[in-house]
Amino acid sequence: MREIETAGTELTLFCSLFL
Repeated sequence: MREIETAGTELTLFCSLFL
């Protein structure tokens, strides 16, 4: 489950850079 949370956090930060 930690892997999913980490991936979600990375995606959020990654999207925030483009948005």
